[in-house]
Amino acid sequence: MSRRRPVTDEAVRAALAIPLRVEAGPDLDSSIARAIRATRQDRPPMARLVGLPPELPFPSVRLLRIGLLLALLLAIVGMALLVGALLRRPLLPGNGAIDLVVNDRLIEVAPNGAGARLILPENMAAGGPVWSRDGSHLAVWVRPGTATSGTPTAARPSISVLAVDGATIATVTTEQMSLGGRAVAMDTGTISWSPDGTGFAFDGAVGGLAHLYRYTLATGLVSDITPARVQGQWPAWSPDGRLIAFFSPQSGQDDRVWVMQPDGSGGHRVGDPLSSGLATGSGSWAPQWSSDSARLAFDASNGITNSALYVVNLATGRQIRLGADLRAAFAPVWGPGPTDLAFEDRNGSVPGKIDVYVSNPDAGTARLLLPNADLWGWSPDGSSLLIGNPSCWSDNHGMTTPCANGLFSVSLDGTIQRELVSPTQLASLAPNTPTTVKVWVDAAAWRPVRP
Repeated sequence: MSRRRPVTDEAVRAALAIPLRVEAGPDLDSSIARAIRATRQDRPPMARLVGLPPELPFPSVRLLRIGLLLALLLAIVGMALLVGALLRRPLLPGNGAIDLVVNDRLIEVAPNGAGARLILPENMAAGGPVWSRDGSHLAVWVRPGTATSGTPTAARPSISVLAVDGATIATVTTEQMSLGGRAVAMDTGTISWSPDGTGFAFDGAVGGLAHLYRYTLATGLVSDITPARVQGQWPAWSPDGRLIAFFSPQSGQDDRVWVMQPDGSGGHRVGDPLSSGLATGSGSWAPQWSSDSARLAFDASNGITNSALYVVNLATGRQIRLGADLRAAFAPVWGPGPTDLAFEDRNGSVPGKIDVYVSNPDAGTARLLLPNADLWGWSPDGSSLLIGNPSCWSDNHGMTTPCANGLFSVSLDGTIQRELVSPTQLASLAPNTPTTVKVWVDAAAWRPVRP
């Protein structure tokens, strides 16, 4: 068998008549370069992975690392800002039961308006209910006898502390308030819980002088925290727990709001003197703290026709009058945000009635939310206001006859209104007598429910 002759390069070139050496010209070079690039073998693996076109230059590894580092740094900064914003934002509770006083009777209703019921016995008059900020305890003024029974109420009340189920767990008696052998002759009905829920501040009168007290739930002890040489009423504990604001009713000291430490030390006035003829503490609302404890809102009145609403910054002392064109603004209630402030105006759009406004103190704006309505506070989650509607005030600041007032929750834009308790329900739970001419809400407190 003959052996096959191997095919060599020279033999192939000879057969095809190709010269042994061919010099590649520029066109051939560029063609070869394009062919190589088309195979994507001359690019780094990352470029092939992301699918960059061959024509685009790919950055060096060093530049890539710098870019990735900057992106990571920006992501960390953004996450830190987000977490900081969430931490600064108050953790809002949910909405629990609502406790209200009608004809001296304490009534509780669910947030959806169901299950209205009496909490205290019929022979106990109630006033000024206030929930602790964690929603675990309700403090309320109580006195024997009710308006509905026709029995005159006692001159010296006590304070009951109730659990969520309505059971009384503690009582602050008149004897406990009688410090130094002095009897408490009356109450103004103001209770303000400390932020941690360990106790509350309240006011009372001793020998005709207004005093401030502090009650500690764990020990049951009551202490007089009225600053020296100063009368005090309408206490309001700041959300951060550092200060208690109050009004001082004595002559020459009622032109500004006061603040002091919880033990009664360091009492001093804040803000600017009020306009001539206006005095604090003459309305029906304690000073109101913003949620960040930075500002106080309060109303002042000449006791006849004119009232005004003020906001003072404690750090700067700057004080502004809110709603200057509203000549009868009063009863501020601060919501969960530092720019959420609701208030009332007696000079209403309905003659002789009260209107409810919401405002932004920073912007100095105020808008009408509801005409002919009474304001009782914010829902714990800040989504709505607790409203009595219609208003039961006449143009001389007295009660109209007859007057029926239910209880509503109203969204902040006024578009969603839910009736929680109807006037008919209130009348069945707290009926009128020959000595009463109204069925309306005297006080209301919305229970916070912590998440």
